[in-house]
Amino acid sequence: MTGMRGITADRALSDDAGADWAPGTLQRDAFYATVERLAALPGFVGLARQAARAVLDFLADTPMATRVVRDMPMYLLLVCCMHLHHRRDPADPRSGITLARLRELYSRGGTRSYAADTHLRDMLAWARLRGLLHLAPGAADRRVRRLEPAAPMVTMFQRWLLAFHQAGAVRLPNALLVDGLPTAELAAEVLSHRVSAYAHDGFTPTERYPLIQQLMQVRHGYHVYLAIVAALPDGEAAPAVPLSVSALAARFEVARGTVRHALGLAQQQGLLQHDSRAGSVQLRPAFLALTRSWMALELCWMNGVMRAAAHRLQACRPAMAG
Repeated sequence: MTGMRGITADRALSDDAGADWAPGTLQRDAFYATVERLAALPGFVGLARQAARAVLDFLADTPMATRVVRDMPMYLLLVCCMHLHHRRDPADPRSGITLARLRELYSRGGTRSYAADTHLRDMLAWARLRGLLHLAPGAADRRVRRLEPAAPMVTMFQRWLLAFHQAGAVRLPNALLVDGLPTAELAAEVLSHRVSAYAHDGFTPTERYPLIQQLMQVRHGYHVYLAIVAALPDGEAAPAVPLSVSALAARFEVARGTVRHALGLAQQQGLLQHDSRAGSVQLRPAFLALTRSWMALELCWMNGVMRAAAHRLQACRPAMAG
């Protein structure tokens, strides 16, 4: 294979069982070996660039997503809410999105460090005020106060999954695409698989990428990183990439100091050198090495959970063709 033109991550991984995942069955050695193989493909930087641009376009086209994902605890809360609602027991009025269920989920493996109890309550109230969650029909018992995802929140996650599809990072079965969007059921199943990976396997995508985790905890830090990835040229050499702090601050609706903070974090780790006068960042070889590895993991992981989610849905609906 001489390049990635016309080659998607899905095709590159189609014969690799290590890319698949189901709750309780994640084999880390096989998974990380798959990541390394994808990262080493000639021309992989082009696929990473496409994926970064697709995610950034998703944010630009979905203002609510921009407001949500700047805040990692809020983003995680909404993902957990989608999971709890999707896997609820309709016969159990206490099943689904409740404060008690969120406390239980957040207490596993240290996730609660992202949000204390008061913070959980505040975030739920914020999500309701913004029309992302609403009180479930028939949830009149104030001791339970069961919530449900509202349409804008579901659509946001459908568009998120579509971004990976449009970038060629995942291939969605035709039967799970309706009116140009992945079905709400598929989006919820994918998110539920990601939560289950944590609950059953103790897996988080950033477990071997502490710097990516740090950037995600900085307001829009990860998206500053993606903006650099989206500007990468082809080739193996570490390039200088144009970067305007003011333009990124306006794009993400944050202060220029917020962008500089993210750049400073990457600079301290020896990934790049920011030249404000030239309006560019000089990337170091370590940046390209991290980007190959991390973006390959993101694509492998999305392929694995998407395929596992689609398989589960299709198994539940044998008549579905994909």
